[in-house]
Amino acid sequence: MLRKALLSWSYFLIFNVTATTALPFSDTYPKISNIDILHYSFSLNLSDTADVIRAKATITFFLKKDDINKLRLDLIKKDDSLGGKGMSVMRVESNGKALDYSHESNILCISLPSSNGIFRVLNSKLFFSYFRELNL
Repeated sequence: MLRKALLSWSYFLIFNVTATTALPFSDTYPKISNIDILHYSFSLNLSDTADVIRAKATITFFLKKDDINKLRLDLIKKDDSLGGKGMSVMRVESNGKALDYSHESNILCISLPSSNGIFRVLNSKLFFSYFRELNL
């Protein structure tokens, strides 16, 4: 009786592990395969007197094709529907020069400088503030 129960349990485990690992995983997140993020770092500035975190993100990325002129990043935008919480971009720059950008629907879209070469490595800095009630 115990042997039958163990045998049934083993078949159950083998079937479930096989069935679970055999299912295909589909990642539907939008990706740009011709951009590789090589490095990123964050610098945060906190205050004892305000419910604002000022931040700088430095991102180094590699553009595999010359015709890439936009970089898309997810960044929750400050919004009244979120109780005034979210992030507000103040400036985006690359190699010390300001870049044009738009920040709509929680997507930060950065216009990249053009290049004569095929491959580009860019260092960009995003300056933004995060607003939320910190209860300090």
